[in-house]
Amino acid sequence: SRSSTGGVVGGASASLPPARSWSRTAGRCCGCSRAHASRSNASPTPRAAGNVLYELDGMPALDLYERYLGEEAAQLPASGLLYPLKVWDAAAPENEVVRTILAIDREARSLTFAGDVPQGWEARLMRGTFFRLTEGATAAAQHAKQSLAAAGCEPEACIVVSCVGRRLLMQQRTEDEIDAVANAVGRTTAVAGFYSYGEIAPDNATGFCGLHNQTMTLTLLAE
Repeated sequence: SRSSTGGVVGGASASLPPARSWSRTAGRCCGCSRAHASRSNASPTPRAAGNVLYELDGMPALDLYERYLGEEAAQLPASGLLYPLKVWDAAAPENEVVRTILAIDREARSLTFAGDVPQGWEARLMRGTFFRLTEGATAAAQHAKQSLAAAGCEPEACIVVSCVGRRLLMQQRTEDEIDAVANAVGRTTAVAGFYSYGEIAPDNATGFCGLHNQTMTLTLLAE
């Protein structure tokens, strides 16, 4: 059997770990494409502990989010689905991951994310849109199919794992990205999947593997 894996950070970004293969000539590839637009400048995270962020850009983390979100800040943490945080190590800027807000602490003025936010890393507020999320899903599927084609195979099955955060954000328009994936891999390819609470996956270009939020991942199978 042969497999090829692709994914998208919605938001976003990452893919499943390489699937096991039982053929010496098996081809496999992991993909990761970002699908959020930048909303703020990059800033270091001077005060953070685990998945809790206390300070960003010289002010309490919650204050910064309230400044950028305006009226939408009253709906936090729910409105945070539209505004995830991208974080990365300044020493390796290509190794970036996306974090979704889980909770806020109005007394401590802090934000709790669905993944670690290492102290000292760079961070940038992002903005998710339906179009970019769907576009990213298409790119991931195309990347996986092209990688499989390089091994001389056509996809026969596609396993899709999407972050529940994307489902909550896109709601009924979730079907748009599923249709986009089906069109990209081919309508003769069987597609199945489920929702998850985070994805561990390597990056397309760097191979860096980390925990991602708001991500759709997919694995193509062929024999």
